[in-house]
Amino acid sequence: MSQAYRVNLNEKKCATCRYWEGERQIFFWNRKPVAVDALVPCAPCPVRRNKTSPGTSCSTWQPWEKI
Repeated sequence: MSQAYRVNLNEKKCATCRYWEGERQIFFWNRKPVAVDALVPCAPCPVRRNKTSPGTSCSTWQPWEKI
């Protein structure tokens, strides 16, 4: 089983960005969303036009609409 990369919701990183195309899921604590678990080590980003890791920062970051 592979390990997920966890990114807090208040961080402007690829895993919490609307443009990141990697597999991810919302992590809840006491029924409240607190983080995003990225299930892949890197994924395509249409804005940067290459693969990025879930912990990468970007100046075009936009919040993921599901969080």
